[in-house]
Amino acid sequence: MGCLSEDLAVVQKNSKYGFIDKTGEIVIPVQYDLTWDFAEGLAKVKQEGEWGYIDKTGMVVVPIYYDDMESFLVGDLVLVKQNDKYGLIDNIGRIVAPVQYDDIWSFLDDTIRVQQDGKYGFLDTTGRVIVPIRYDEVWSFSEDLALVKQNGKYGYVDKTGKVVIPIQYDDARHFEDGTASVLLNKERLLIDRTGKAFISIEYGWLGNFSEDLAFIEQNGKYGYVDRTGKVVIPFEYDIAWSFSKSLAKVQQNGKHGFIDKTGKVVVPIEYDDIYDFKNGLALVKQNNKYGFVDKTGKVVIPIQYDFAWGFSDGLAGVKQNGKWGFIDKSGNMVMPAIYDIVQSFETGNTLVILNGETFYIDKTGKRLD
Repeated sequence: MGCLSEDLAVVQKNSKYGFIDKTGEIVIPVQYDLTWDFAEGLAKVKQEGEWGYIDKTGMVVVPIYYDDMESFLVGDLVLVKQNDKYGLIDNIGRIVAPVQYDDIWSFLDDTIRVQQDGKYGFLDTTGRVIVPIRYDEVWSFSEDLALVKQNGKYGYVDKTGKVVIPIQYDDARHFEDGTASVLLNKERLLIDRTGKAFISIEYGWLGNFSEDLAFIEQNGKYGYVDRTGKVVIPFEYDIAWSFSKSLAKVQQNGKHGFIDKTGKVVVPIEYDDIYDFKNGLALVKQNNKYGFVDKTGKVVIPIQYDFAWGFSDGLAGVKQNGKWGFIDKSGNMVMPAIYDIVQSFETGNTLVILNGETFYIDKTGKRLD
C-alpha cells in the first residue's frame, strides 16, 4: 500500500493497482497496470500499455489512449505523447495543442516552448503560436523578452513574436535588471531593453547587472563594474557570481567566500565550497565536512557533518555516520540521525526513508500517515 494522497492510497493485488480510502475500503477497483498518486483530484493510470487520468470516483476524465503523459505543466494542461509526437490537452481531455510537435517544454511565465521539424517557437496556454516556430533555438522569457538564435546570430523577441532587438549579435544573454550582455563584432556590450548599448567594454566576459553591479572578466580574473562601466571591485577573483541581497560569492585560489558591494570580504574566502544563504545561514564545506556561517562570517554551527542541506522552514537535514537527522538554527539536534534519506522541509513536513520505508514526518518527527 502506498501513502495517502488526497485521502486515497494506491493498493496492489495480483500485479494490478487500484485505490483505497482511509478505512482500507477499495473505492477504485484494482484493475490498472500502473497508477500514480492523486494530485488536484486526478490520478494518472495505465491500462493495456496506454495512459489516461481518472478522478476520485474512478471515472475516466482523460481517455486511456496515450503512449505517455506527464503531470500538469501550466495550469490544467497535460503533456501527452502519441507515435513519438507531443501535444497538450486540458484536464477533461480536450485537445489544446495538436499532437504534432517533436518536443514541448513549459516555463513559469505561462509560455510553452515547442520544437517542430528542427525549429523552435512558443505557444501560449491556449495552444496559440505566439512566437513563430522558425528559430534555431529559443530560450525562456526574461523581463518579457526571449533570446532567440537564427542563422548563427542572436536577438530578442517579445510575447507577440515581434523581433524587438535585431538578430545580429554573435553572442547574447538573458535580460536581468533591464540589461543584457551581448557580443557584436568582438566587442562586449551591455544593452537596454530597446537595444541601445550604454556600456562598451573591452573585457573578455561581462555578466548582467544585479543590484547595480555586474561581474566582469579581464585576463582570467574577475571584478565588478557599476552602470557607468567604472570598475568598483578590482580584478582579483578567479570566479565571481552576481550580487544577491548585497552579497556576492567569489572564488580565489580554489577557496570560496562572500564579499559585500564595497568589495569587503564578509565571509572569509577559505571554504572548499559555499552555498547561498537560506534563513540567514549559509552552508559551507571545509575538509569534506559541512557546517553553517552567518552573514558576518561567524561559524554558528560547527563544520562537523558528513553532508547537509540548507535551512528550510527553520530546519536543516544533516548526515552523520551514514544516517540523516535534523538540526535547528542553533545547531540543536531536534531529530536524531536515524533516517536513510531525507528531503528539506516544506510547509511543515518532509519525506524521509527509514529502514527502506518511505513516509512523511512533521517538524517534531511525528510520522504522518
